[in-house]
Amino acid sequence: MPETTFEHTRYDVHVDRVTRITLTRPEKRNAQDCRMLHEIDHAFQQATPDETTSA
Repeated sequence: MPETTFEHTRYDVHVDRVTRITLTRPEKRNAQDCRMLHEIDHAFQQATPDETTSA
């Protein structure tokens, strides 16, 4: 799956094998819009087959 540039979320994989998806739209109090929902969905699709993460 190609890498995506996230505008409203941040995708981090930590040393302890935990993937964190952070909402980064504080000016709108992290209200979800179509772009953010797409990014969240893509982040989960990216994390699911990743064997380097466990949670």
